[in-house]
Amino acid sequence: MNIISKYIAQEFFKYFSLLLAAFVTIIIIGNLFSRLGNIFSGIEQFLLFLQEITLLLPVLLELILPITVLLSTIATFSSLNRTSEIVAMRTAGMSFFQLARPVLGVSLLIAALSYVNQNYFYNWLQKQWSSEKNSGELSALWEIENQNIYYFGSRSFPSQIRQITIFNWDLSPYRLIQRTAIETGKQQKDFWYFENVSQRNFQPEKIVFEQKPDLAIRLQNFPPVAFNEPVNPHHYPLRPLYQLIMKLQQAGHDVTQHWVEFHQKISYPFALIIMVLIGLALSLSHSRQGKAAEGMALSFLFGVLFWITNQIFLAVGSAGAISPLLAAWLTNFIFLGLAFGLIKHYNA
Repeated sequence: MNIISKYIAQEFFKYFSLLLAAFVTIIIIGNLFSRLGNIFSGIEQFLLFLQEITLLLPVLLELILPITVLLSTIATFSSLNRTSEIVAMRTAGMSFFQLARPVLGVSLLIAALSYVNQNYFYNWLQKQWSSEKNSGELSALWEIENQNIYYFGSRSFPSQIRQITIFNWDLSPYRLIQRTAIETGKQQKDFWYFENVSQRNFQPEKIVFEQKPDLAIRLQNFPPVAFNEPVNPHHYPLRPLYQLIMKLQQAGHDVTQHWVEFHQKISYPFALIIMVLIGLALSLSHSRQGKAAEGMALSFLFGVLFWITNQIFLAVGSAGAISPLLAAWLTNFIFLGLAFGLIKHYNA
């Protein structure tokens, strides 16, 4: 990277840091005033507020990064244009994309840090502060394994389940051959121990009922049961998310939302690149006309429209109305066309 590219990258990072700090400060102050009465009621409430803010920021950072990158690009090149440095760079032979290259490099680094933040740091924080959540009961769960369908009515940390029902099916011919209802179960070292077990065996001509006070099943003969709050697919890294999708598909679950999240993770860095292209075109064209403030206002409008459009398509994709791939990429395609239109207009 030459001296000019380093200079542009440093300017962009300076404005990006300032704008990001401003957005984060606004978010913190807004939450502070909404909880003002509780925060000063005791140290525990204040610590709880800090914990909630820490968990909230990784999610909000991902949402505000595209518009922050866009505004930072506008601010960087408007500043350089105001001091005629852009004119000197263009006179020296730098093309439009040579000007954008250092900003694109920093934006990709920001996207990589955002990926680590969302998929690793956020999950680590959740694990550190999940003891209180795990102390309560988790929602019902269905599992499919081999020729059995398992229903777990409720799960309690660390290893207790209640209201278990097991349906055992014969595939040839396809029919229900056994239904087992269990009141409670607790995981031991090498097996599951169940109490108050009732079984109904569906034979061709009759139903045989059997009551058992207890039942032991080895761990390898029983599906794994999670006793932690389920991780949102949005916070899975790419490879584990793909493995989860394959597992859920084999078990017969609907994985439409998981596929939307998978493709969204891939498309996200390209969204930042598109924001840079839009910001560069707006800053150069409007600054040249003495309308830097208008360029900043337009960039903010485009950033908000990008977020709204993306959320709409993701929701439509999660509902199954369009394919997950299209849902994750359609906003990028629309705004990429807008970016090239602005670039063509500027170069004209």
